[in-house]
Amino acid sequence: MDDEALEAAITAGLEHWDLMRECVRAEAIKNARELVERKLGALERADFEQLFAYFHTDWSDGKTTLTRFATAFTGALANSMLDELDALNTWTKALWQAEGDEAVVAMLDGFWATPVRGAGQSYPTMLLHVREPERYWIITSKGPGAGYRRLSGRATGRSGAHYLEYVRWIRALRERFEISTHAIDLVLSS
Repeated sequence: MDDEALEAAITAGLEHWDLMRECVRAEAIKNARELVERKLGALERADFEQLFAYFHTDWSDGKTTLTRFATAFTGALANSMLDELDALNTWTKALWQAEGDEAVVAMLDGFWATPVRGAGQSYPTMLLHVREPERYWIITSKGPGAGYRRLSGRATGRSGAHYLEYVRWIRALRERFEISTHAIDLVLSS
């Protein structure tokens, strides 16, 4: 995609971006990080439900909403993950403790080789984003994943190497266009 088209996509994605939305999303990510750190490896069903709510927290039309990532952490997908609570806790702890890009790549490859039902690409990548919001970002099959394919011409794929390519591309995009870490999904979903 040429620079003009890329700039148009960024402008469209940030059309409804403001300080309140930034603050609400940042606070939700902070709360999610604190919840995971406090109960790492021992989150109960209600804890994961709260975590998923934090993932979805957004600001729209003058109020806080739980609509950030459409269906990624709701309904049947959420229930499928919660039916595998032990595996979800094990992978949450392993992903949370993976240090550096290469360890993250290895953990993601392991996760996707033996996935938790319903988690897809969204859960492990959102967890990494919560852990280090300036370094990692979520992939969803529609929003950010589709936007990345459209804007970069590359696929996200279910591999740690593809994910690392994705986050490196976002890091460069954010630096070049000074995009807030909490607004990247809007740019990629525009």
